[in-house]
Amino acid sequence: MDCYNIFVDIVIPLVSAFIGGFVTLAGVWLTIRRDKKREKENDKKCVKPWIYSIDDVENFDCKKANDIIMAVSPDKKLEGGLTFVIKNTDNGVGIIDRFVTENKTYIPIVGRILDKNSITYLHVYFENGETIKDMYLYVNDVLGNQYKYKAFQHDSKRTINYIEEVTEKD
Repeated sequence: MDCYNIFVDIVIPLVSAFIGGFVTLAGVWLTIRRDKKREKENDKKCVKPWIYSIDDVENFDCKKANDIIMAVSPDKKLEGGLTFVIKNTDNGVGIIDRFVTENKTYIPIVGRILDKNSITYLHVYFENGETIKDMYLYVNDVLGNQYKYKAFQHDSKRTINYIEEVTEKD
């Protein structure tokens, strides 16, 4: 056997097999990676709490509504604040993390769970001298993903205190 035949009959098929195997393995790896990412996104969508404000004159049983009380600390006297009436859909449970204003961070001191398909009165008791600008509510899902909601005091367009989800660009 001469060098040409060895090259054509052995080396070229081996190199082709290695290249083909590598390309196949890379394709499988990319497919698995894409599927894991898609599965993670689907899991996140399945447990996301869909929270929105409702008007307190809408038809709901206020006796069945839950209460969550937020303040700077449990030791402070609770006076003066805002109340938000919020509803969670039946998609996922929400866990209140914190309420942040320009000056302070408020934590849940009574209750923190937004049950599926439930209405909740969210009471935020402010400290003296607190501004009510740039208010944000942070809510976690059961997987630990965090969602941010901008909180607004009633204005000329809306007669209630309300929240809107802040969608952040990735």
